[in-house]
Amino acid sequence: MTDRRQFISGAGFTSFATGTGIFAIYFMISSMTLAIPVITVLYNFQPYVSGFIIQAHLIGTVIFLLPAAKLGDLIGHEKILCIGGFFFALSSFLCAVFPSDLGGTGLIFFRFTQGIGDGMIMASSLVLLSRRWSPEKRGESFGLFLFSGYMGYIAGLLGGGVLIDLFSWRAPFLFTVPMTIITGICGYILSKSGTGTTSGDKQKFDLKGIALFAPGIVMLTAGLSLIPSTNSTYLIITGILLSIFLVIHEKRSKYPLFKISLFRNNKIFSLAILSDILYYSGIGAISYLLSTYLEAGRGLGSFDAALVILPISIIQGVMSPVTGKLSDKIDPKYISSAGVSLIFIILLLYSHIDQDTSILVISVAAAITGAGFAMFSAPNKNAIMSSVKQEDHGNASGIANTFEQTGNLVSIGIAAAIMTGITGESTSGSYTPDLLLKSTDLIFLILAFICLVNIAIILIRGKIKQESGFT
Repeated sequence: MTDRRQFISGAGFTSFATGTGIFAIYFMISSMTLAIPVITVLYNFQPYVSGFIIQAHLIGTVIFLLPAAKLGDLIGHEKILCIGGFFFALSSFLCAVFPSDLGGTGLIFFRFTQGIGDGMIMASSLVLLSRRWSPEKRGESFGLFLFSGYMGYIAGLLGGGVLIDLFSWRAPFLFTVPMTIITGICGYILSKSGTGTTSGDKQKFDLKGIALFAPGIVMLTAGLSLIPSTNSTYLIITGILLSIFLVIHEKRSKYPLFKISLFRNNKIFSLAILSDILYYSGIGAISYLLSTYLEAGRGLGSFDAALVILPISIIQGVMSPVTGKLSDKIDPKYISSAGVSLIFIILLLYSHIDQDTSILVISVAAAITGAGFAMFSAPNKNAIMSSVKQEDHGNASGIANTFEQTGNLVSIGIAAAIMTGITGESTSGSYTPDLLLKSTDLIFLILAFICLVNIAIILIRGKIKQESGFT
């Protein structure tokens, strides 16, 4: 093998390829939080339209995570990364140039297709990192991957705001175009470097599974997003029923969309996935709650509130490579449980904040929160991917990413339901400080309880005894 081919097929080039993708994705997520208020006022959109502009991306991502992972098993995950990069770039460009006289419809549609590109990048990235890095350095690769993501998130908050102020809300979309084109080009180069699909066996794509999974996950996503409205109950029940039918179908399918056996025959994988959904259910609403507290309860502007909680992203980004590398030497469950324990303690602290709490205290607590996030995320990804065989990396990646997004929605749903139930209002601008604090206190306590349960789940799952070399 030539030096050039060794470099292209190596760990460093793979990390660069996947890192540019997740940087652009996280940049888009954070910059959209600043762009949406501008778009809403500029085009006089109703609140539900603005909400759909945000949710459309998430729905596209969730729908395509598992199918993208399965397609990667069939045609190669390098090709999925390539297609996802170009698809994201094209969708971002179309978001930026869509005619304003079409209203929000065009933007919502292209945000949805952007989410599909996101799903393809995320589903393929974990698999490629798992394969191109040696097993004893897998955690380090995930840490570097998350570092790229959170640097993108910080850049979106700071640089995205500058782009919007200097140019327009369209500028952040255009910023991500060249980055994800680079991701697509790198994916193409990787596909020519000599590795192929997961399995040499001829397989078929599970179209029936997709027909059940796609509407089921949309119903669940929409239902969780609409909590506490009456319609959310019907959507969630329908989504659960379709999910049950999907599981029944997958058990019988010769070429399933995802392997039920991964849960049935692998305790570590099952409990690591359960930990994942509990973790994101416990932390998904933290930034939203802190932002609401700072803006509605303390009168800060959105940008100032973002700066107060920015240490979450900074510390998680800086620490993720360290905790990821550490999980290659120490069984991930010890690092992950310590991280969730730290988050549990901070959530108890958050449940006691009031209008007199120092902003500095909130910012320091945010930094500690970021440390807890870093101690869980990369090590748990290491546990998930190291607990399955190489041919199951695609399935494991798709399942993990899907449950992460679902957990985030559960967390936001819990927060929205309790906040609306206590305050009787649906918009943060009309919250009274006393009722706002009463609701956030209760929500933080519930999230703390979820984290407490998760600590027990992590500790009972056992040690990894796989190719990573844990004994």
